[in-house]
Amino acid sequence: ESGAQLRVEETTRIIRAPRDRVRGRGEAAVFRCKVAVDSDLELNVNWLVNGVLVDYDKNPRLLRQPKNGLTVSLVTEDDAGVYTCVASTPLDSVNASATLTVRGAGKSSKPVPIPDVRVPPARHDSPCPPPYNRIKDTLCILQVTDQKMNWRDAREYCRSEGGDLAWETDNIVLRTFLEELYGLGGVSWTQWPFWVGGREHRESTSESDNNDNLRKGGSTASGKGGNNGTGNKGGAGRGSNKGGGSNRVWRWVDATRVSAEGVWAPGQPRHYRLADSPDGVCMILDGYVGYRSTALPCHLRRRFLCRPLVQ
Repeated sequence: ESGAQLRVEETTRIIRAPRDRVRGRGEAAVFRCKVAVDSDLELNVNWLVNGVLVDYDKNPRLLRQPKNGLTVSLVTEDDAGVYTCVASTPLDSVNASATLTVRGAGKSSKPVPIPDVRVPPARHDSPCPPPYNRIKDTLCILQVTDQKMNWRDAREYCRSEGGDLAWETDNIVLRTFLEELYGLGGVSWTQWPFWVGGREHRESTSESDNNDNLRKGGSTASGKGGNNGTGNKGGAGRGSNKGGGSNRVWRWVDATRVSAEGVWAPGQPRHYRLADSPDGVCMILDGYVGYRSTALPCHLRRRFLCRPLVQ
């Protein structure tokens, strides 16, 4: 005698649909799409713009966000239209739409009819893991522009996305990317500052030398030949002790020293009193100095950039 089991799967539902947005040119628009799905079903969420599946590689201003969100950065008139979230499982598909209206746009942003469509599972041709996007064919990054955090919270956010605050040895790619988007000569003039993965550390001269040698795979040093911390070169900030006391040493989040020439803006890194920087001093890329690095108290809230742990 044979038997059979009947299992009823829950219907996929969009419980937080995207909302209509009105934005000016150069601003950012964020669309959210929260989906409830049966735990036994594989969920795939895609976005359509005016009925066309979003290609994140061809349009780097469209950015995947955590929890199925979509950000349109540096809005232009061409971005006006209908943004549709499509949530699909092997059994069903649902969608919800919202309209982006661009203030001052000369063209109409009337809704475009969206056909009943099921989008096949996304094929991740890009080596960047979601929600990261490749910039300049070099780095995978996640721009977080719709909220501001202090440096510590920003780093925790990046870690929750499988990464850390973004950084490079010289920050050239990050600097060029931000300048083209937000600089005075770029698409927008916002000049927003962004937290990145550099931080000031207080270390003795021998401790600094030991840390550097350990990062290079060597043994601990006796202190000879190390940077005496009297200047900015090698990542030691102004205000360091010459006599072997506490140096202000700048390091990336992987503990290597910030040492490349050209990283810092002129007159940086600035020294802050403890009363003005109770949670330490951290690095931002500052649009007012061509997105070169400047020092800022870590407790202040800024936008930030993440990068995955494996590029």
